[in-house]
Amino acid sequence: MNQDVRSLSIIYEHMKHDHTIAKIVVINDGKVLLMQKPDSFEWELPGGHVEPGEKTKQGALREFKEETGFALEPNHLNKIETQYSSDAKLRWYSYFKPVHKVKLSDEHVNFKWVPKKKLDKFTLTKSTNKLIITSTFPQ
Repeated sequence: MNQDVRSLSIIYEHMKHDHTIAKIVVINDGKVLLMQKPDSFEWELPGGHVEPGEKTKQGALREFKEETGFALEPNHLNKIETQYSSDAKLRWYSYFKPVHKVKLSDEHVNFKWVPKKKLDKFTLTKSTNKLIITSTFPQ
């Protein structure tokens, strides 16, 4: 492979994954925190787009605070999965410490603490991976 083709491949790989989404599976008392979007009324995990130059974990913590008004303890946030699509990197974290108060931002119209057995009753967004949520629950 010549140098030009190799350089283009590296640039293409960087371009494919420069859009990063970080989501957090927060589980308290056997329930996961879901947030309802105002446009589609679908439910999603808290989190969102990571800013350019921001570490994924920092972006997840920032997005969570923006959406819920609650600051998580960074040392208790654990990476559980990373997946790649053609245009984005998606990373999920888990958090098991109590979240006492959720104060909604204008990004969501509702929130619920949902038991694992009731997840099927909720229409989830594409980036809210039900398999990741259910496998994160303690056994």
